[in-house]
Amino acid sequence: MNEEDLYVYYNSLFTIGENWFVVFHVTGTDNDYDVDLSFEDGNSKSLTLPGGSSNYTDSVSFSGSTFASEKFDFNLHLTITQSQGGEIVANSTFKIDINKPSDDDMFYLWGGMTVFWVAIGAYVLYLSSRFRELNEKVEGIEK
Repeated sequence: MNEEDLYVYYNSLFTIGENWFVVFHVTGTDNDYDVDLSFEDGNSKSLTLPGGSSNYTDSVSFSGSTFASEKFDFNLHLTITQSQGGEIVANSTFKIDINKPSDDDMFYLWGGMTVFWVAIGAYVLYLSSRFRELNEKVEGIEK
């Protein structure tokens, strides 16, 4: 981009369930630029970075529900073209990892299972004491 600078900020880890952002920062531009972002599966977003600003920042976000499963080294294609002439200024591919976070339900599952097994253990102890009492009564009758 000649005398202009374009910075692209992104996290290479996309966590499912959380919004994921790509931030663009342009300095010293008089030209408008069209930015297209597309994943290899077809999800895409685009925006226009306006000219006439010495310092401009904009961003694109993908919702946390964009993906449902983990993928590694997933391609994100970035194409930047001049709005007036359609000339391709930059064409890059970034590799990102799509991560599925551990389930928060596991905490509740472990808590629920702990209560369940403690209740089973208490019931076994209760039955054991009742059988012992019954056994003592039966032995008392037989004598």
